[in-house]
Amino acid sequence: MSLSRLLSHWRAESTIAPNVVEWRTIPERAAKYHNFPNELHPAISQALLEENIRGLYSHQIDAWDQVREGNNPVIVTGTASGKTLT
Repeated sequence: MSLSRLLSHWRAESTIAPNVVEWRTIPERAAKYHNFPNELHPAISQALLEENIRGLYSHQIDAWDQVREGNNPVIVTGTASGKTLT
């Protein structure tokens, strides 16, 4: 079942639709990249470069900065968010 078909089904389903407060689509936006942090171990940088990864996403740099500041960030991502590498 396609995603659009599943969403249509949920919108029409009397046991689901009333429980949804808002249906909205967030437009795609371009990714923001940053250079690897200077403190990143060279072996990690090299391994990333070998996989053709040339930088980190802005949210990855934000988490890195939080850890460097002594904070303990919690990272949460939804199902089917693209976190699985194949």
